[in-house]
This record gives sequence, structure tokens and C-alpha cells, in this order.
Amino acid sequence: MSKYINPYTDFGFKWLFGTEKNKAILIDFLNALFDGMEVVKDLEYRQNEHLGAGPEDRHVIFDVYCVTSTGEHIIVEMQNVRQSAFRDRMLFYAAAPIRKQAPKGAWNFELKRVYSIGILNFTLDKADLSVPEGTRAVEQTKSDGEDVTLKYRHVIQLMDIDTKVIFSKTLTFIYVEMPKFSKAENELKTLLDKWLYAIKTMAETECERPVSLTGDAFDQLFEQARYASLDEDEQRIYDRSLMDYWDIFAIEQTHYNEGLEKGKELGLAEGKELGLAEGKELGLAEGKELGLAEGKELGLVEGKELGLAEGKTQGALQMLISLVRKGLISVQDAAVQAGMSEAAFRVAMEL
Repeated sequence: MSKYINPYTDFGFKWLFGTEKNKAILIDFLNALFDGMEVVKDLEYRQNEHLGAGPEDRHVIFDVYCVTSTGEHIIVEMQNVRQSAFRDRMLFYAAAPIRKQAPKGAWNFELKRVYSIGILNFTLDKADLSVPEGTRAVEQTKSDGEDVTLKYRHVIQLMDIDTKVIFSKTLTFIYVEMPKFSKAENELKTLLDKWLYAIKTMAETECERPVSLTGDAFDQLFEQARYASLDEDEQRIYDRSLMDYWDIFAIEQTHYNEGLEKGKELGLAEGKELGLAEGKELGLAEGKELGLAEGKELGLVEGKELGLAEGKTQGALQMLISLVRKGLISVQDAAVQAGMSEAAFRVAMEL
């Protein structure tokens, strides 16, 4: 058993960030995440279950829900599993604190700001990150050399897509893609860097905490995260939560293994079916697109690599990519399992 509890687990996250005694931890983390957008001096935890307007309406349950001393509403969610309608789910959740602000009687519709924060143990789909040419994100990428697809912190607000003017700051979404955060301890520069490093490595820390994580909030974080400091009931709840977290990884690994077995059953023999036909379909057209020049460059060799090698399913390749993005296996190991070169695997991650 690790010395510290895992903050990715349901119990671990709520224990460290969602309890009154650990309020200072949440405040410090939020201020690091806001980076000056909002300054939280104090907050009050609110009921995390919100019922619908009627008995038949759906209700939502947040990991953490609080209101700051200046009235801003903040939802914080730890998300371990990708959902096809993830963005819509977060919109639905954010609607609850907006709706709750409506008083009885006359009202001028003025709202306090709502922040929906997601700590994601997966990467967003490439389509989720795509931006039209000319948007602020693209312009920033061109000006400072930063690849927007490598960004792990995303701030989303309503904006006029033509003028690039913010339409409303009432609702803000902040997402952090944890698998993209790969800084070593000696590379930590900002307070947010330190918080993300703490969250990502805490469960793997067998000795004392990293020397770079100093300050009252980190003192409290690591003290409260000590497994030995939990009482017997708390340890039992955490152990169950940890098993649930491990189940997520086990299920994904099972799906990957099943994908390999079913590759040939689904008519993928030799990578020809499902439109791959010798690597020509799916835009490969003899491997010429994407500069692959007859499918031979970057180790694709006639379009068979990129996870297709001898009938391995596209789904299996995507599962390997998912595991890499979550930091569960290395690119090198994934490439070996996919039967392709590391360079080709990296290209596949970008397709």
C-alpha cells in the first residue's frame, strides 16, 4: 500500500479537496488554477447533490461544489473515464448552479459567475481541441510557437467567433488534461505546475514528499493524504475506492486485449477490410497523403503499420493510444505492442 492516498480515486479527491478541514488546500489549488482570473480568499462548501425542478427531473451530484466569499459558484470534478458526451455532461452540470441563483419574485437575471472545473485523467478528443483558422488559440500558437494540441490547461468561455470578443464571462469551463502534464520535478516553475505534479505523483511517492512542494497548503495536503492518518472506517472506504479505480484500468486493458483477438474475426485479415484495403482507404491512398510517400515513410511500409500490422484492429490501436495519453504505458512499449516503429506510432497519435 502506498504511503499516500491516490487523489484520482473518488474518496481521495473528495477527502483532500472537498472537506471543510481541508478548505485551505482547495483554495490554494483553485488560485493556482485560476492564475489571476479569479482570486479566492474564502469559500463555503455547498450541498453537492442538486435535485431537478420536479420529482421526475434528473439530479446531479458534484465531486466538489462551493461558493466563494464574493459569490462565485465553483464545481470541481475529477474525471477518470472518457464519455462520448463529456462536454454536454459538463454543460448540464453547470446549469444547476445557474438555475439555483434564480430568486423567488421579480428578478433582473443578473448572475454570479459559475466555474466548471474538470481534472481529466484522459485527453480530450482531437475534435474537441480543433479551432478555426484565425481564432485566438491559433494566433497564439503561431506567435509564441506553442502547439495548442499540447496544452493541458484549457479555459473556455462564450465568444463571438468572428470578432473574438468574449460574449459573457458568467460561465467558464476550465479543463486540465493530466496525461499531457509530463514535467519532472526540476522543471516545475509555477504554482499550478506544483499542484499538478503533486496530484499526478502522490500515490507513487514512497518516501517523503518532493522538496519542491513547500508551503502551508502542501504541508496540509501531504499530512491529510497519509494513509496511516485515516481511521479504520476511512481506510476501508478508501480501499474500496482504490479498487474501483484499478477496475477502470483493468477494463481498458481487457478491451485492448479483446480488440487484438477480434481483429481478424471482423474481417480485418491483412488489414484489408473496414476500408483499409492495403492501407489505401482512410485517406492513405497508397500512403501518399500525410507525406507518407507510398506508405513507406516513417515505417508504415505499404500502410500496414500504424497499428494495422497484419490485421490488428483500429480499435486496438486507439486503445494503445489512450493508454499512452493516460500515462499508463510508454510510447515505446505501446509501439512494440502495436508492432510498429516508435515514429510511426507517434504519427498515429496525431491522425
